[in-house]
Amino acid sequence: MTLNWKMTSYLWDLWTTPRMGQAAIATRAGKRLADLLTFARSRSPFYQRLYRHLPPNCFELAVLPPVNKGQLMANFDDWVTDPRISRAELDGFLADHSLIGHLFRDRYAVFTSSGTTGQPGIYLHDDQAQSVYEALLAARFDPQGLGSRALARIGRRGFAMIAATGGHFAGTATWERWRRLNPTVAARVFSVALPVEELVEQLNDFQPAFLASYPSTIALLAREQREGRLRLKLSAAWLGGEGLSAMVRQEIEQAFGCRTVEDYGTSEFMNIAFGCQQGWLHVNADWVILEPVDALDRPVPPGTPSHTVLLTNLANHIQPFIRFRLGDSINVKPEPCSCGNPLPAIRVEGRSDETLYFTAADGRKVGIMPIPLTSMVEDDYDIHRFQIIRTGPARLDLRLEVPTGREPERTWQQVEAGLKRFMAEHGIENITVRRDPQPPQADKASGKFRQVWTRLEED
Repeated sequence: MTLNWKMTSYLWDLWTTPRMGQAAIATRAGKRLADLLTFARSRSPFYQRLYRHLPPNCFELAVLPPVNKGQLMANFDDWVTDPRISRAELDGFLADHSLIGHLFRDRYAVFTSSGTTGQPGIYLHDDQAQSVYEALLAARFDPQGLGSRALARIGRRGFAMIAATGGHFAGTATWERWRRLNPTVAARVFSVALPVEELVEQLNDFQPAFLASYPSTIALLAREQREGRLRLKLSAAWLGGEGLSAMVRQEIEQAFGCRTVEDYGTSEFMNIAFGCQQGWLHVNADWVILEPVDALDRPVPPGTPSHTVLLTNLANHIQPFIRFRLGDSINVKPEPCSCGNPLPAIRVEGRSDETLYFTAADGRKVGIMPIPLTSMVEDDYDIHRFQIIRTGPARLDLRLEVPTGREPERTWQQVEAGLKRFMAEHGIENITVRRDPQPPQADKASGKFRQVWTRLEED
């Protein structure tokens, strides 16, 4: 992180605003919202059309129409506020994996995401947004009182991140850029697609003091640690990208003997909320607005899980996200958090893909993490709407939406073969893949779209 006058200003504001109370947080957010809406209406043809029926000085979120990923991506060139940027130019940049972590046009951070709804996305973040994200990490992402000795040990022995690699994904791209800017710090990125045995071996060799990944991944590694195959001495584990239950947090902390730190971020806003030791996530509400709503986009009260959440990014002006349907379900804490943090506290109810457990031919219990499984289908076959369900000890059911213009039977066969090959590479060679004639669909109870889970049936 480079400290300049702007960064210093952000850090001071982020430190002081919560201490001034809820009114100060709301005032900051309101001023930034007015600036964002004024800019979007003057520079984005998409928002000019969308808001044409509203008065020019309308800054009330509740009257603005929500937007979704498909709508924004279909209008990409009109959505961005710099007319020199085109989707065609960005596609060329994203196709070059040697540029992962580099800035587009030497200015904009760019990420890709398939999301959990089957609609790929491309995300640009301008100078201000990048500075705000860095300042949020520095000012508010507190490793829960690790102490100077633990922090020194982390700096000495290094950092490890386990994530989806091979693409311009938000976490990987940000991490790679950070590594280039800090070449003297020991830091490595490991592919989440590695078989568990290889991942354990490489982590044992590297011996990081700080490990960052998805909760499902670190929970699986905690099992390896308990059983003696993994031998890490961690000072902290950073968990994000999926929901984190109190039970999983406890299992990880007990296995590694370290504290866990949690964050909630997306490709649309990198640092939405940071966790506290009470198990809540505190929203950085002076820079991002979250509106928990029902299926008809009506507000839901605190204490009630939402159908989805509308996100407004107050930091990023190059690609405005204003009342964007994020897809996650959140639950807002009705009363102040006992940790003392005055920022709004939430729990994320969505992001519920599961690790699948199988017994290998040699009797070993093997966990298959959801991220590498879904990444294989998305990356190898360019399919983004599907579901993989474990329905038996050695059986997967596959729901698949075949893209228009592709031959259905051949596509089914290719994905089935790919799943069997993937499972065999991870030591599960006796797997049966069964076609489920149902289309991919959201859960009837929660309304969430899950890609990977277990639903055991009698054989």
